[in-house]
Amino acid sequence: MKRNLWVAVSLGALLFAGCSGGDAPDPGTAKQAAQNIVYSKDERTGLCYPSVSSTSYAGYNLISITNVPCSPAVEKLLVQ
Repeated sequence: MKRNLWVAVSLGALLFAGCSGGDAPDPGTAKQAAQNIVYSKDERTGLCYPSVSSTSYAGYNLISITNVPCSPAVEKLLVQ
């Protein structure tokens, strides 16, 4: 019985303290994130790859990468 009560109280605390919701994202944060994207192009395949690095809450360095079409706008952002 005590264990069930403890689990119920823990779940309730997580639900109420979890997300505040309703707050709009800060436009400055989006601009900062966009400035941290590094674009590179694979000359062999002609594909462009944006990548961004970040640090997790645990302190690990993370790198995310994907491929995008090489449009004229992306070509201006390429890093050699």
